[in-house]
Amino acid sequence: MDTDSNRRGFLRKSLAVLATGAASAKLLIPNAFSKDTTPKQIEGPYYPPKGYRNNMYNDDFNNDLTMIKGLVAEADGNKVYLIGEVRDHLGKIVAGARVEVWQACHFGRYQHPGDKAYDLGPRDPKFQYYGVAKTDKHGRYAFKTILPPAYPSGVIKSWWRPPHIHFKISKTGYKEVTTQIYFNDLTLSHDENEKRHLELQRKDLVLRSLRKEKKRNKLIVDLQLAKHHKGLDARLVQSGLSFKAERDLHKWEEAKVGKFDIKLKNQMDD
Repeated sequence: MDTDSNRRGFLRKSLAVLATGAASAKLLIPNAFSKDTTPKQIEGPYYPPKGYRNNMYNDDFNNDLTMIKGLVAEADGNKVYLIGEVRDHLGKIVAGARVEVWQACHFGRYQHPGDKAYDLGPRDPKFQYYGVAKTDKHGRYAFKTILPPAYPSGVIKSWWRPPHIHFKISKTGYKEVTTQIYFNDLTLSHDENEKRHLELQRKDLVLRSLRKEKKRNKLIVDLQLAKHHKGLDARLVQSGLSFKAERDLHKWEEAKVGKFDIKLKNQMDD
């Protein structure tokens, strides 16, 4: 199956833009932010169309991507809990912001009609692929998901996209941010070691389109043992995640969590 033409045409076009130089790259990765705002990354080709999402999940747009409504079994893959706060570039809490995430499943597949990379493996029918959360009055959000694998870009033979999760954050009065996050501690991966993944990050053309290391580092999330985060279980329960449910008790000691704080720019601040 021709993964290049069927699955990664979008990245091929993006690569062509990047190759034209810094000026053209700004069209792909806008960086006209204050120094404290979250850097943007490309949306990618697999942001789920609304109608497709509705048909696929029957409006099951929650922040637990590891469970599908009506199913008992959890998604394949190593579980990761993502938490964070959304603030404006001046540090003010942004309550009621819409935080969307979407990603590949354990086998490197997206739930999108444009993903025809059958050679990578099957889709996971137990995985939600897309989730939505609203920030609370303290600007906080939380997701339960899996650590996705690396997969071939299909553009350059040696270019594999490192494990990443897509984010889109929006709120009336603020400039929408679309970005991607990556991971420092990649020992949870099912098929690659940490050194391999860090090398993929170093070579990733999407991540490296942010030319300054400081900006790239804002998108790289440290994964740590959840048990070291005081009060995390209560916070997740408040976010609708059954972290202390019976099925999670035996996983608590080894569960990992990553914190990704987001800063938006006010619509009026140019």
